Amino acid sequence: MKIIELAERRAELNGYYRLHAPIYDLTRWAFLFGRNKLVRVLASNLSGKPPKTILDVGCGTGKNVIALARAFPNAQIVGCDLSDAMLAQARAAVQRSLKPDEITKVALINSSILTLKDRQFDLIVCSYMLSMTGDSLEPILHNIRLRLNPMGTLAVVDFNFSALSMFRRWMRVNHVSLDGSVLRALSLFAKVERQELHRAFGIWNWFLWIGR
Repeated sequence: MKIIELAERRAELNGYYRLHAPIYDLTRWAFLFGRNKLVRVLASNLSGKPPKTILDVGCGTGKNVIALARAFPNAQIVGCDLSDAMLAQARAAVQRSLKPDEITKVALINSSILTLKDRQFDLIVCSYMLSMTGDSLEPILHNIRLRLNPMGTLAVVDFNFSALSMFRRWMRVNHVSLDGSVLRALSLFAKVERQELHRAFGIWNWFLWIGR
């Protein structure tokens, strides 16, 4: 992804989330399913060897960052996002929800995984962001692989597919692809340890995926 394309993407997302950030947590619970479950599964699966470093890609309002900080209290957590408005919400939520010693282990930065260099993480989480990457999906997954420790874990929850063309068009207006491309790309990414496919109201399906 070229720098100019990344700048355009940042401007696009800032424009979109400037309106949506204040109401994001009030509305997204109705269709961003599986986020809490993903953290619960990770807390259970990784309890024997908890991650020391965690990256939440596209951290949004910080919901997962806070849940991960509680699930893995000894981990250093980085949340990155391209939207200033979403990061402002995340910073306020972290200050409001976590204890002072927990807050010191959290860093929230305006960055893309494409520009986050020279760091590796034991756990990388992508929650409802890969379906928003469009043509950048493959380079983003490539960079996630570079940022993941050799024995690290990638955990994803996201939209997968809808057979309803009208709904797909509406979601595309909201920068979301519902063509199954994310799950197909992940199937080529690495070893799959857990994969669940769920149906929502007969309109779309979403998935939970954990692999290496």
